[in-house]
Amino acid sequence: MIIQEIFSAAVSSVGRVPLRDLVEQLWLGLGGPSILRETNQYEDVDTFFNLIENFEQGGTIRDFSLLNERLECLYAKPQSDADSVRVMTIHQAKGLEFDVVIVPKLGASPKSRDNELLIWTETIGEDGRSRLHLAAQPQKAGKDLNYDFVSDEIKQKESHELKRLLYVACTRAKNELYLLGNVKTNKSGTECCKAPSNTFLGLIWSSVEHLFASELRRKAPVQATLFSASNAPAATILRRLRKGWHAPQFESAVEWHPHLHRATASEPQITYAWVSDTGRHVGSVVHELLKRAAQDRIERWTRERVRTLRPLIESELMRLGVAKSEQPKAVAQVVRAVSNTLGSERGQWILRPRPEAWSEWPVGGRVGGQLISGTVDRVFRDEQGRLWIVDFKTSEHEGAKREDFLDKQQSRYRPQLESYGTLLSRLAAGPVWLGLYFPLLDAWREWELEKEAALTAQYTGF
Repeated sequence: MIIQEIFSAAVSSVGRVPLRDLVEQLWLGLGGPSILRETNQYEDVDTFFNLIENFEQGGTIRDFSLLNERLECLYAKPQSDADSVRVMTIHQAKGLEFDVVIVPKLGASPKSRDNELLIWTETIGEDGRSRLHLAAQPQKAGKDLNYDFVSDEIKQKESHELKRLLYVACTRAKNELYLLGNVKTNKSGTECCKAPSNTFLGLIWSSVEHLFASELRRKAPVQATLFSASNAPAATILRRLRKGWHAPQFESAVEWHPHLHRATASEPQITYAWVSDTGRHVGSVVHELLKRAAQDRIERWTRERVRTLRPLIESELMRLGVAKSEQPKAVAQVVRAVSNTLGSERGQWILRPRPEAWSEWPVGGRVGGQLISGTVDRVFRDEQGRLWIVDFKTSEHEGAKREDFLDKQQSRYRPQLESYGTLLSRLAAGPVWLGLYFPLLDAWREWELEKEAALTAQYTGF
């Protein structure tokens, strides 16, 4: 089977099979396993597929930015259960201390910043007031002093942030600190090139330049005996399939049947991606309990009954992978979220039995140029004939500015709910209203689909 046929078959299955299965089947069809050399590499591949499965929602990835962050921190599993070495980013290590700290790749440059169409920055004037500077990218080959000023200010802030990060990294060490880095040499290989200024190594180059020069001189006699770079074979990191490779075929007498994946009624069918794995698992259990409360007679679900479910909640959280040290807090959050909903007038109104009411209702279809699929937490038609689409969000907020937090949550989930509303408006008559309910806060946000769409269109035209 040629590559085009393999990819065409995968594209035709988008939205019909779980995303993890789709990517894994594509990898198998391309002969991915045949280039693996070590046993632990199969475990690494499985770790990657598990990450895709955790972020999948209705056959797609909803938040690629969060997935990219997790991929940057995705490492191979250790060979033992010992926790003697911890690999983390500098941001994650802030506030912690270790006996030995190793900071690699000091000479690596950060991701280059493109010339954006619109840039801005804030400065503090002599009067102590903050001023916003905004500039648009000039035409090609043009010159704009304001754009150059803002760009220079941003570069200066990035330089200060680079120094701060290096300070944080170095001060994590109690006893020993190892800084690893490398630089290029000139064409003749006799001198070291200066480290780029936008790197950790560039910040300390004046103090370590002599160390690199000394190391280069020490290795010079050995390098002189090696083949020149022009005669050396080109290095590559690609692992190619051998010529004539094809997927192994089963003998005619062999019949293969896929294993059935067992699932329980409490297994979550949807993944919620936010701050932490524990928070995500708390949300999954809360969603399942609210679904059961809506399907059952709600008057049977009292706060006393919820408290009696603590052993079941603890068992479910343990099955989902919540650490034992985090279980007491997680169980308390689940109990509080469900109790708040059952004891709230708004929560009872959402879960009230009605002739037209569904929980965890899967939806799918095309909105504009995108294929949308997902699961709606609660759908019902109220006494006024309005079709409600409600999503439960187990976000938590402490301190002041609670309304600002809720407004930001509404802005974050608005596109998702309006996509669901657009799909359901094609199936049911009447006005469509959208709502976000926060069980841990007993908070509510609502808006009408058509009115909000009109406002958005008007703002875009402006």
